[in-house]
Formats: sequence, structure tokens, C-alpha cells
Amino acid sequence: MDLSAFKTNHPGSGSPQYHPRLMLSLLIYCDTHGIFSSRRIERTTYRDLGARFITANTHPDHDTIYSFRRQNPHVSG
Repeated sequence: MDLSAFKTNHPGSGSPQYHPRLMLSLLIYCDTHGIFSSRRIERTTYRDLGARFITANTHPDHDTIYSFRRQNPHVSG
């Protein structure tokens, strides 16, 4: 899949960016499991083994998840 159309998040705290493939995979995984809230998705990265695998045991916060969705409206509706 060509990911060049996806915008990446621009963290202000100096934290490294999350790759669009990671964010897209996480959103698809959570959507298929009925998890839509950014806060619940963040919580899932701590509790769910599949989400932890997708994110390589990193934990994007809910603001980052929300920003990715807002910058890429074609990701989820």
C-alpha cells in the first residue's frame, strides 16, 4: 500500500514520530475490534497483545491518535 498520501504527526515535545504504517495498522486493528475512541485505543496498546504487537510495544497517546485521524480524514469516518 502506498503510504505517501498519509500525513505524519508532528510532536511538539521532541518525541519521535510514529510511522504512518503503525498508526494505520493500529486504527484498522482497533476498528475491526469495535474500539473507536482515541482514549480506548491508547488503553488498548497497554492491554491487548495484538495491539502491542502492532505498535512494537510503544504506546501512542490519545492526542497523537486523534491528530493522525484529523490529518488523514480518509482513514476512518
